[in-house]
Amino acid sequence: MPLTAIRAFSVAFRLDQDPAQVSNARERAREALPGWGLGGHVHLAELIVSELVTNAMRHGNGPIGVRLSYADGDLRVEVHDRGAGRPVRQHAATDDECGRGLGLLDGLIAPHGGRMGVVDDRAGPGKTVYVAVPLVAAPQVAGQQRAARVIAEDQG
Repeated sequence: MPLTAIRAFSVAFRLDQDPAQVSNARERAREALPGWGLGGHVHLAELIVSELVTNAMRHGNGPIGVRLSYADGDLRVEVHDRGAGRPVRQHAATDDECGRGLGLLDGLIAPHGGRMGVVDDRAGPGKTVYVAVPLVAAPQVAGQQRAARVIAEDQG
């Protein structure tokens, strides 16, 4: 049986442990998504990227790797750091300045059927925290993806 090619969109980049880099990560999401047919979901992606990168900077270690991708109808945001800690949902008091981020992410992605998880590094204490959200691309891009699949199937 021939393999079916699936057109996927992806962008990856590294950030230093500098809080000013969070805005750089959001900007990269703003730039990438419209070209993937996801312009209507830029604000959602910015919030996801911002929260995951901020958590990696506050609780992680070393340089931060960020990857945004869109394939098979899922927008996936992955953030990697070398820290040993894992994301923990907290119950923030009304006067706490932090501790609401993971709950916020849950509230943002739940209406879309999204999911969040952690993949541990095989060697060392690092991890990748990811959020995957099923989203529908604009018709033109979705049509291009279907055409790419059909061409790949015909070539097999």
